[in-house]
Amino acid sequence: MTTVNLACSEGHTFEVWFRSKAEFSRQHAAKLIACPWCGERHIERRPNLPNVLRSNDKASRSRRSDAARDAAREAARDAEWVPSPSMQSFAHALHAFHRYVERTCDDVGDRFASEARKMHEEHEERREQGKHQQEQAEGKTEMFPRSKCAEGQGERGIYGQATTEELRALDEEGISVSPLPPLPSRYN
Repeated sequence: MTTVNLACSEGHTFEVWFRSKAEFSRQHAAKLIACPWCGERHIERRPNLPNVLRSNDKASRSRRSDAARDAAREAARDAEWVPSPSMQSFAHALHAFHRYVERTCDDVGDRFASEARKMHEEHEERREQGKHQQEQAEGKTEMFPRSKCAEGQGERGIYGQATTEELRALDEEGISVSPLPPLPSRYN
């Protein structure tokens, strides 16, 4: 692996790992490398600091490099983060999706697992009723009333919180659920 320090024409600096120097050269020539902050593809290489250690200096060097790494992380967190256009588009779509879920579904909070089970059981009952209705249709008698879903009114959606254990139990019971992707921030 090769570590390369890079900078875009906007002045953002970042570090990238490549399989080899040849791989870096190939991707750089093809303009496949983009700045993670602004998306700029005009990238230039910055010099890497030499990594030379003397055997008696390893411990103090390690402490200094840890302190330097922590300082660099803190400076990076404090730097103004500007997402790339593609990230902005993704974030906009994800915000719209969250607003849609909040507008069209019921927030059941930490009762999510029990509500999902209840909905699953109701769905199974309606499916059984549908089978009986189909069997009874031959005899022109109807034993069960039609459900709201059968009348075209649709089912309600829910969202809320569940623990990993609750989600695993729902999966084992054959109840499909999907996590709502978190909204992006500068740290994820």
